[in-house]
Amino acid sequence: MSAAIIKDIRNSYSDAALLHIFNDATQDKLQSFHIFVLNFISQVLELSSDAAPSTYISQLYETYKGSTATSTRPNRERAVVILKQELACFPRTFIIIDALDEYRVSNASAQQQLVQELETFNASLLFTSRHPVAFRLGASTEIGIRASPVDVKMCVTEEMGKGLLTMVFRGQPRMAQEVMDTIVEHTDGIFLSPKLLLQNMVDCETMAQIKSLLGRFPCDLDEMYSSILRIIEFKTPWVLPLLGFLLMASEETIGARAILQYLACKDWTSGPSNSNDKEVKIGN
Repeated sequence: MSAAIIKDIRNSYSDAALLHIFNDATQDKLQSFHIFVLNFISQVLELSSDAAPSTYISQLYETYKGSTATSTRPNRERAVVILKQELACFPRTFIIIDALDEYRVSNASAQQQLVQELETFNASLLFTSRHPVAFRLGASTEIGIRASPVDVKMCVTEEMGKGLLTMVFRGQPRMAQEVMDTIVEHTDGIFLSPKLLLQNMVDCETMAQIKSLLGRFPCDLDEMYSSILRIIEFKTPWVLPLLGFLLMASEETIGARAILQYLACKDWTSGPSNSNDKEVKIGN
């Protein structure tokens, strides 16, 4: 959706400054107002590639060129001043923040702080988010975007036709239609919801199991993620500790017995049976 909006703005306001950030919950280290401002400065330079860089940008470059250390990153206040000076050269500025809900996930105050800081720019702001965005300055409009039931049904039909559930629905077209209608009715116009639901149906072996899954699966996307997490914790409780280890100690070597104890596993199913002599290298 953001890509379509960006394309439309570029076509309608060719001389405007259009800055955008696509948030990704897995890249939380890159999520800060300071980093966003530096990113915006880079985007402004690309927009002005045909013109000589301003004095402010040239001075910034000369001061910090060749430096990769965070400690020598342009300080926040100076970066904001330079960005505002650069944007003043454009007749209009648009700032688009995609997936605000993936910025500092579950930290509503951090998301609100980002909105308030961006409001200090003389720009038209657009946020996409699964949650309401509270503006403090100027006029704002909220537009709900939902897929039509027809489009969701087409998506569900396509997913169900990939062969993952054919064994369960074989010879029961009416039941398949009933399941499809139930999914479409409860997914609230969000394509991701039926995909997640159908992926969880793959392990079902009977219609009774599918109906049970449909009955207890939440409609809200956040609750759906929580439900999937609980399923993972129940079926494969070692997965989350392993992910934690990979994130925190990606270059470490650990003995097989130790990793089994860490993951609370009973068996070492790959490799020799003598776990005392086997070591596991975590990482690339």
